[in-house]
Amino acid sequence: MQPISFRKSGVNVTDLSSQLWCEKQLEFSLYLGKEKTKEMIQGEKIHEDLQKEVVDIIEVSPLTFHDFLALKLINMNEAINILLSQGLIREIPVLGKINKIFIKGMIDELIIKENKIMLLDTKTRHSDSMPSKEQVISAEFQLTLYKFLLDNLKKGNFNYIHFMKYYNLRYNHQISDEFSKELNLEDKNIMSLAKKTFLRFKELPEISDDLVLRYRYKDNIIKEHNFIFNQEKFIEIYNFIEEYWLEKRPALRTQDLWKCNHCEFKQRCYNEES
Repeated sequence: MQPISFRKSGVNVTDLSSQLWCEKQLEFSLYLGKEKTKEMIQGEKIHEDLQKEVVDIIEVSPLTFHDFLALKLINMNEAINILLSQGLIREIPVLGKINKIFIKGMIDELIIKENKIMLLDTKTRHSDSMPSKEQVISAEFQLTLYKFLLDNLKKGNFNYIHFMKYYNLRYNHQISDEFSKELNLEDKNIMSLAKKTFLRFKELPEISDDLVLRYRYKDNIIKEHNFIFNQEKFIEIYNFIEEYWLEKRPALRTQDLWKCNHCEFKQRCYNEES
């Protein structure tokens, strides 16, 4: 089965960044599934708490595929409203197509500073030590990918027409009556909602090339790592990563064997190699 078939609604940004850690680990997780670790659950809780500092999270009940897409659009639209009015938003959904792959993800934090949008990504640690160089490389790529997707949304390079085409939507597709009532929506047309949402991205200020990785341990920030977006370098890495999803090459095992000690697929991977 082609790797991309496991991500019919879009390849996750975290899938792509994890390839820089170990592609075989990603491949095993696609085919076999991956259990959430205690650290992953803790990290999700911290991100949720950070989001609640900025917005009120409301539980809703989408019933249909169109409802789920509408919810994504509504969350993007509301995130832009909050960012433009308050200068800060956390957990904003983004999506787009780069070359042949449709990609989706969630940016940790956007801040308007000196009339520019700054991207920040928070990484939770299970100790108060800084991550390895290899972990930083993966995290940097993840944040540059978010930056590239957001740039394309602002420029209109990915717009509501691309969104409708990817999800095979028609101009007359509607949000369910139940879901539209729950959200008090006046317009139930999915194309109308998509058009309005993608136009909002054009209202965003310039997006800064200065990117920030923030490392947290429990309630404390250990350190902030600042770096500059390099589009030429990003495209080079992305093109290599994309080859795996298009089956132009097999998944590569990491050359850093110490990483295997932290992998749940270690034994299976060794058996396959032998």
